[in-house]
Amino acid sequence: MGRSVLIVVLLMSTLFAGIVISMQRKMMKLPDVMVRNLLMKEAESVSDYALRTGIRNAVSLGLQVPQEGHTDTTQVFTNFRVGHCVIDSIRYSFVEGADHYRAQTTVRASMQGVNITYPAEMAFNYPISAVVGNPNCFYFEMDQPQFHGSNEWIRDTSGNNYTGEPYNAVSTRPHGSGANGWKCASFDGVDDYIDIRCEPGCPDHPRLVVSSALTIVCFAKIRVETTANQGTLVWLASDPYDHGSANGAHPGNNLRYKPTGAIWYSRTDQSMHFAATLNNGPKTMVEAVVPYTPLGKWPHNKDPWHFFGMTLRFGILKAYINGVKVATVYQGITNDAIPNTYGVSVGRRDIRNLGSGGTAEYKYFYGLMDQVGLYDRALSEAEMYGFYLGVIRPENILYIRD
Repeated sequence: MGRSVLIVVLLMSTLFAGIVISMQRKMMKLPDVMVRNLLMKEAESVSDYALRTGIRNAVSLGLQVPQEGHTDTTQVFTNFRVGHCVIDSIRYSFVEGADHYRAQTTVRASMQGVNITYPAEMAFNYPISAVVGNPNCFYFEMDQPQFHGSNEWIRDTSGNNYTGEPYNAVSTRPHGSGANGWKCASFDGVDDYIDIRCEPGCPDHPRLVVSSALTIVCFAKIRVETTANQGTLVWLASDPYDHGSANGAHPGNNLRYKPTGAIWYSRTDQSMHFAATLNNGPKTMVEAVVPYTPLGKWPHNKDPWHFFGMTLRFGILKAYINGVKVATVYQGITNDAIPNTYGVSVGRRDIRNLGSGGTAEYKYFYGLMDQVGLYDRALSEAEMYGFYLGVIRPENILYIRD
């Protein structure tokens, strides 16, 4: 009996000793577990920071990638340390241009002999226009109540508050009709237009005056059944009073027909015209003529929005349709543009000394317009494409994986 009890006691003691030893071993691992958990939390936070860095850097990298195909690039960092973590690299994949990309990050963490690796990635459809910024001279987004019904002028969202004045029957179309899903402006092709009018020098609107590089942007639906020979989208008047004979301050170079910068459609040659006038002796006008067929039909529900833009820098004019460069014109003259000290007209030419053509020279626009603006610099090709995509396809996070 006593021997049996002794055996039971020995067995129980051995079992208990095994349990105690196992618990001790587990307790000895507890510091490593705590360290690993702390490192995982820290690495997760640093990974979030790395992804934000990747998003920020992708914009500048995206300006350098082609607009077609697939491009991979990797940023490798040396001792990019944050706490117990190190950001090793950020890898980018651009697909079909700068607006669609993926950023993949790798973060290492080390503390008290514990080492972990924390990978993460994020994919974006992200417009460069978010970094390019809105036009900084004037910007008509047309997203407001009926212009006349609310007794409002057209709001300028460039930050300059250079409100435009609507003339005659210019009105807004309902929500959902605009290029960006909001509203847009409707022109009847008879006498509708919008003005930011200045007298020489534009003392009240100094940011409107561009005399070197410039960029004009505009979205439009040009009516197929237009009755006018031409439809003016944007016209920056150089000197709307100047005709063929010198008169006081007016040099007699027919500057009423030579804008600082302008975009219009001509039914005569079925082409879009992009023009700018250089500030040289004869006031040379450079012009790109691009074949174009209007698609706009009332009530415009199924019409596609088309983007028209132009840049001028060092005498080089570039024309864009739907974000893609369609023409480059250079006549070997590197002069800047002649200053536009008389404001801007949207929907017609600003000609204050009409010729034999009478009021037909105004060339009123027939159709819809939206997102009309002016920069005082020449946007790059990638930036123009980004502006177009930023309006047509706003930014959208595709996925985040960490």
